[in-house]
Amino acid sequence: MSGARRAFLAALLILGGLGPARATTPIEIVLAPLYGAVASIRDFAPLRAHLQKTLGRPVESVSARDHASQLDQLRRHRYDYAVVPPHLAQQLSAEGRYHPLMTITGPDPVVLIAHHDPVETPREHLAGMRLALPDDASLASWTAQRVMPERLADARRYPNNLAAATAVSRGLADAAIVQRSAARRVTASTAAPIAATLDSNAAGMILIHRNAPINPPPEAFAKALAGFRETPKGAHYLVTHGHGALRTIDVSGLFAASASDTARHP
Repeated sequence: MSGARRAFLAALLILGGLGPARATTPIEIVLAPLYGAVASIRDFAPLRAHLQKTLGRPVESVSARDHASQLDQLRRHRYDYAVVPPHLAQQLSAEGRYHPLMTITGPDPVVLIAHHDPVETPREHLAGMRLALPDDASLASWTAQRVMPERLADARRYPNNLAAATAVSRGLADAAIVQRSAARRVTASTAAPIAATLDSNAAGMILIHRNAPINPPPEAFAKALAGFRETPKGAHYLVTHGHGALRTIDVSGLFAASASDTARHP
């Protein structure tokens, strides 16, 4: 066998080995230490099994040592998904770090949340990006001058807010400053991953940018959670645990909302 042929076969073996490894990487969900590690993981087993089957990915549930360590791990983005008490879900949502996906009500209600990176420093985060601005929004132009004056010369003007937001969703621009309503319309009609932050000094204006998606995306997770309620195991799980209801939240537009908006979701 020639050297070139051996090298080619070796490359195929390497690539073949990489594919399954990526496909079987488990999704880790950290559970709040409500009843202890063993009980938490055991009680979460029916929902974990449903998610694993529906999403086609291994799902592992781990229990946090205590509430303080869980909060620290979540703030360090150790996990993409977590099950937490409602007050912690509200706190992390208010910080713009996580969005709620599902609430299970009952004697000890819990909320399943998904990670979302807030934009801490727009000036640094958008360095070198193509900026889209709507011509008819003077507030957006003023915001751009104050937030990133060095990028304004490279900004491209679009007819209106919706056109500028659409440019980001289609990859024609890396970021845009638009009205929040325009950002929501775009994220509701496209699968493009978009994150956002609200400029507190420019009421109604929002800075959106392309963002790497969580794998699997929260939308897929929310649909899988909704399906759990309709299964016999899901119904049995809710009855035997004394939970009143399992409710999923529509997350299609959450990534174009500000942290203050998401905090209002239960």
